Amino acid sequence: MKKSKNVFLLLVLVLVLTAGTKVVSTWANETREITVTLERDAKKTGENQVTFKTYVGSKSGEEIVKTETLVAEFTSGTDGKTSVTGTLSAEEGKEAYLYVQASEALNVEVSIDNKYVPLTDGGYVIPADADNVRVYVIAVPSDEQRSHQATETQINQAKFEPADYYIWVEGGLYYQVVKSAEDVGNEKNWIRVPYNANGGRIDASNFTKTTYVALATRNAEGKIEQKRVLEVPLNVSKLKVNIDYKVENPTTLKAVLASIEITDADKNTTVYSRVDGTTIKFQDAEKNNIGYDLQYKRGANGSWELWSETSKFSKTYQSLKASNGTLYVRTTKKGELCSKEVKIKIAKTAKAPTVKIDYAKGTLAIKNGMEFRYNGKTYYVPATNKDAESEVRITDDATITATKTKVASISLEEIVTLFNIPDGKPFVLEVRTSATEKKYASYYYQVTGLVAPSDPVGEITTELTKDSKDKPILKVTFPEKDKYEYYLSSVEVTDFSAVKFTTAKATAVDIKNTANKDASTKKTLAPAAGQYLYYREAGNKNASTFPSKTACICVGICKVTLVLDNSNEYGVENITVKYSADGTEKTLEAGENTVAAGEYEIVVDTSKWDGFNAEEHMIILTVDGVRVKASDGKFSVEIKKDTTINIKRGYLVSNMNFNFNAGTAETSVVWKETTIKGQNSSAYFGNVPLDEDFVFEIVPGDVEGKHVSSIVISYGEEENKAIGKDASEKYMVTIPCEDLVVGMTITVKVTYEDD
Repeated sequence: MKKSKNVFLLLVLVLVLTAGTKVVSTWANETREITVTLERDAKKTGENQVTFKTYVGSKSGEEIVKTETLVAEFTSGTDGKTSVTGTLSAEEGKEAYLYVQASEALNVEVSIDNKYVPLTDGGYVIPADADNVRVYVIAVPSDEQRSHQATETQINQAKFEPADYYIWVEGGLYYQVVKSAEDVGNEKNWIRVPYNANGGRIDASNFTKTTYVALATRNAEGKIEQKRVLEVPLNVSKLKVNIDYKVENPTTLKAVLASIEITDADKNTTVYSRVDGTTIKFQDAEKNNIGYDLQYKRGANGSWELWSETSKFSKTYQSLKASNGTLYVRTTKKGELCSKEVKIKIAKTAKAPTVKIDYAKGTLAIKNGMEFRYNGKTYYVPATNKDAESEVRITDDATITATKTKVASISLEEIVTLFNIPDGKPFVLEVRTSATEKKYASYYYQVTGLVAPSDPVGEITTELTKDSKDKPILKVTFPEKDKYEYYLSSVEVTDFSAVKFTTAKATAVDIKNTANKDASTKKTLAPAAGQYLYYREAGNKNASTFPSKTACICVGICKVTLVLDNSNEYGVENITVKYSADGTEKTLEAGENTVAAGEYEIVVDTSKWDGFNAEEHMIILTVDGVRVKASDGKFSVEIKKDTTINIKRGYLVSNMNFNFNAGTAETSVVWKETTIKGQNSSAYFGNVPLDEDFVFEIVPGDVEGKHVSSIVISYGEEENKAIGKDASEKYMVTIPCEDLVVGMTITVKVTYEDD
């Protein structure tokens, strides 16, 4: 038979794909009966055809002697095995080929004249009775599949792959689980390694302790001979992982685990906690790193991925949260059994809470265990716990998860203050239930139609006097009736969510009692100087409008707050506040050198004043003996009963010192009409005002054959700030006035490089 080019190429391909499947023998001028037993995946049902073609040709490949095609069918009742018998003749000096072509990958066993032919490293050894004849039996798989035959070499190469739960071998090998490395096993317990499309394998997923697996092959007489005992160690008897439910968008499994508990074969349990940083680590109490990797997969049929994998996890995790899916996790370590799979039911993200609005009280029903956000900022209302260390109501610290304080609602005014939302600005607040140790945060609920409240409109007057029975009374006059509500308290109030305001039914209201009781007598306190009258425009449920901001009048006193802005750095030696009406005077005197920066409150009793008049009750402010007027722009002085005076630094000047680091050429700095220069030296500008930005130009010197590669400056906490050219090709620098300090030093470094 003359072999065609295609046949020759097929043979080459077959020899490459099916290493170890060659049958070698020498005989001549005889016809031999060859039986080939084929095995495929027994789990597959239905019929499949396997076709055998026998080619016998000359050694030179030029003559076709015989073609024979045999057809075998696999059915669901054959348990994955079938066999066919054909004949193969050979002549001395010629080659014979039997090709097995199938649509399924095969395990192949060969018998010639009903005698089993064992497989060795050299292929099938057929007993020789003549020389100069070579016979090949070649199993040809489909393009994506291959045959598997067990050889002694493959026995020695068999290994346990913990990442896949399998001992990987080749088809045709036999195994059994034995008690020790020396155990020879039971002759009746040998199990043939089942066929798998990816190769032969022994399932080790049910091994719950260190296991010994004996491996064997069949010898020339067809008997099974044990060749090796493989030890499969079990080091992790139990795995527990704890999810950090506060991690919302993890990119890896590592990032979402809070801790890992590993119990070894001796039942010792170690807890490894997540340590965040440039690289996420898991460490025990002694700071020892975990000695295992973890793997995850989505669902029982998913593929395993390492816990550091980033390309798939984020999408997988979010999908599981949306579908109440299951994440499977296990340990993996080279040379060890994987741990048993841990199933983590990813709870479906809870529905958003409903936030009720009470327009009359001006509150939103944001309670303990909730959080709210606006414009990228989030505040938390920790869950209640009587044993909690904290007593905060609201915090921006996500680590505070419990408080002793109960919160049923929060006022709109407090929310606006937290987020610093301008008066009258509409906004949307997002609210959700916070994450806990056992569940994820809910979806957000959007509270729409909110508008930041403004100050109440109209002037409110108060008079602390006595009624006809000589009892204290506070007379209050409102601009309109039924529009305002008030609350008189003996103590200062910051949380108005639980305050019960009283509606002013008339423009003139006499208040005879406060909202507080005497701690000893339990009687309601009467109005007195120093108490706090809170008032606001009332909300309207029908109009869906909230109350205005809450204003406060400190009954019978005038409070003046002085805010000193870094005055200790600028030589402010004393400050005096004087009231012309009653001669009240308060002087803040120097410490060792100057008055310390901070807030100073001066309280003046005005309960006996007939009425407040800005002209008669002038606030006079003097600094270092020089009276300061509000109109000079240096201070913000508002003439009213409760006043804050901000003492700024605009009237101060200082030197600006420059250190030049420009060894190649002299560098100039230009400020206004003044220029200073330096190379590796210092210079300064005098009398630089500290109430305006310090703007100057850097002019580097010219160097022949070189150009400026970089200019950087350093001052205060600013280090190596790069300076580039502006639109006019100048190196301009602006240092904000708030960054200026007396006697500050600015370093200028100019670097050159060759043209």
